[in-house]
Amino acid sequence: MILTAEHFSDFQDAVWKWGKFFGLSDWEFSFGFDEQELQPKSAAEVNIDLPGKMARFTLFHIQSVDRPMERLAFHEVCEVLLGRLTVLAGYRYVTESEIIEASHDVIRRWEHLMFDAHKLIVMDI
Repeated sequence: MILTAEHFSDFQDAVWKWGKFFGLSDWEFSFGFDEQELQPKSAAEVNIDLPGKMARFTLFHIQSVDRPMERLAFHEVCEVLLGRLTVLAGYRYVTESEIIEASHDVIRRWEHLMFDAHKLIVMDI
């Protein structure tokens, strides 16, 4: 299927939903629908500005998508959730305490999700 403006709207809605679910309210999200990319590697991508806590999600206008927008959005939001660990892993000189701190940031978000039953009910997921 060719991705359309309707798919883009569904993708944006799903990104906002998963961002809220994972407690990424301290991040700024923006979106793009790229109809120019001829050979994208995937249907969607996210570019992360870690210090600024900004994430730009792009959906590509391609002809073959093997996953629904909900799953594409989930995947890209997980990239944001794990972004700090991904960036730190690429540094040549990173301290153990930086890795532990980044890991605990993700663990605390998951912990909040798993033990805040009211939030899960409200999210209706």
